[in-house]
Amino acid sequence: MGRLKDVMIFGGAKTHPQDVEATVEAADPAFRPAGCAAFAIEAQGSPQLVLLQEIEYRRQPRLDGLA
Repeated sequence: MGRLKDVMIFGGAKTHPQDVEATVEAADPAFRPAGCAAFAIEAQGSPQLVLLQEIEYRRQPRLDGLA
C-alpha cells in the first residue's frame, strides 16, 4: 500500500515525508532502517507532524537533544 499524500504542507512549505523519515532514521543507530513513518494530521485547525520510529530492541537510543 502506498501513501495517501506524497507531500505535507506546514506553514506554506512543502515537505516530503520520505525526506523526514530518512533524516529521523539517520539520527541514531538504534533507529531501525526503513522503520519510520512520517505523516500529517489535522489538529486544532492546523497540520501537525506525526513520527513513528521503530527502535532496535537491543540498542539504547540516544534521545537527548532530539526534542
